[in-house]
Amino acid sequence: MSEPPIVVVGADATSQSEGAVNAAIGLARDLGATLHVVHALDGHGADREGSDERAAEALRVWLEGHLSGTRLEAMEPAAQIVVRRGHPAAVLVEHAREQGAAMIVLGEHHRRGLVDYGSTAAGVTAHASCPVWCQTGPVRETRELLVPVDFSPESDRALDFAVAWATRLGARLVVLHVFQSPEMLLGDETHPVGPTYVVDQARDQDRAQLQSYVAGRNFSGVSHEARFVEGDPRSGILEHLGDADLVVMGTQGRTGLSALLLGNTTRAVLADCPVPVVVTRSSEDAARAWRF
Repeated sequence: MSEPPIVVVGADATSQSEGAVNAAIGLARDLGATLHVVHALDGHGADREGSDERAAEALRVWLEGHLSGTRLEAMEPAAQIVVRRGHPAAVLVEHAREQGAAMIVLGEHHRRGLVDYGSTAAGVTAHASCPVWCQTGPVRETRELLVPVDFSPESDRALDFAVAWATRLGARLVVLHVFQSPEMLLGDETHPVGPTYVVDQARDQDRAQLQSYVAGRNFSGVSHEARFVEGDPRSGILEHLGDADLVVMGTQGRTGLSALLLGNTTRAVLADCPVPVVVTRSSEDAARAWRF
């Protein structure tokens, strides 16, 4: 009999962890998974002897004080509280890899700059070998998933994950493609870079590619629709969330400039999205991790 999958959630005994822990409990329940509540403890050395045990006990007390009775019961007895030393991002990534985790769950974070959406979230999403669930706001039922695509292998993997997750939950999918005109890419919409018909042709090609892309996918009976919009990728995604309860995105895009743009888009969406975001990777390790 195979071992149950593992869901890893980062917790630091603050209000920002509460949503993540609640989301992780629900995910573990839906996956039939074991839950690992992981806390990173800074510092090394013999002078800290016993601090690991004290930190674990403090975290357990915090969990008992902040989770409702039903949530706390759902967490036990399979949950493990793990305290490890090091930077939170490194601790979470390493523990998830060692355990072959199916998912890492992170809580809310404060934006620290134009592209920094939190050092822990940035580090985990950049290096994790499994999908990373970034919980924003209260836990909610997942009835509709929004999947932005750019027809790259990375968005293929994100869509594969979304289909698997929607199948498990009985949810529907919206596959979104944001067309970005050359003027937007160059940051000057008032001075066209070429004849209008060239942009029109590119728009028509992208629209047709989206239809072909969706028509050629196996959605395993999941209800879905394709949605084509035009604009800046970040605002296009955030302004067309619709009824989505969850956004699923890849970590990379096309090569060259488009890869950089989608990387920035992922960061921006993570910083500003009002619903949870799952970030997936295109590696085979990541694919194996979530084939529940």
